[in-house]
Amino acid sequence: MTWSYDDDGDVRIRFRSGQQPWIDVVFYRFDAQDFSMRGQFLNGRAVPQANGMTRWEVPLESGHTPTAVAQKVVTIYLMPRPGGVGVQIHAAIAPLEQPRPMHIKIRPEDRQVSRIEKDFPGFVRAGDSKQVWMSTRVGGTRVAETDFCDMVMTAAEVGLAMFDGPFTGWLFPRDV
Repeated sequence: MTWSYDDDGDVRIRFRSGQQPWIDVVFYRFDAQDFSMRGQFLNGRAVPQANGMTRWEVPLESGHTPTAVAQKVVTIYLMPRPGGVGVQIHAAIAPLEQPRPMHIKIRPEDRQVSRIEKDFPGFVRAGDSKQVWMSTRVGGTRVAETDFCDMVMTAAEVGLAMFDGPFTGWLFPRDV
């Protein structure tokens, strides 16, 4: 986890890890009609090899051949507002070991977003035709440290849930 301030003065918290479930094999393909990427994570299993390398096993029922091993990146923005704080959760994929570093900002399908809204009450869809993020608002001007940490960890769980199914995404230069 890292944190910083963005250009608007909001607090940006970024979650990523080199361990599963944050690293997985992903299938994606380029759609020339709207210049998007479409794909999904394949729930692979990392199998360490004797030579120090890692082989990924993918369930046959996925029906896809992996395109890359990728890192799931969740970015949470905490935006101070009068009487509380706004929260936005964004998801991106950072394919590893690519000749040209890039990331794919993802837009989960409606079915996933509905499941997240049901599983995490208070978090709702926000965005437009190219970007979807989950959003919530927390009221109050004072909060216990444990409550704040719980809210941030719940937001990270919401972000990770955004990867649980097919997605559409757009390529961006790597800044994750």
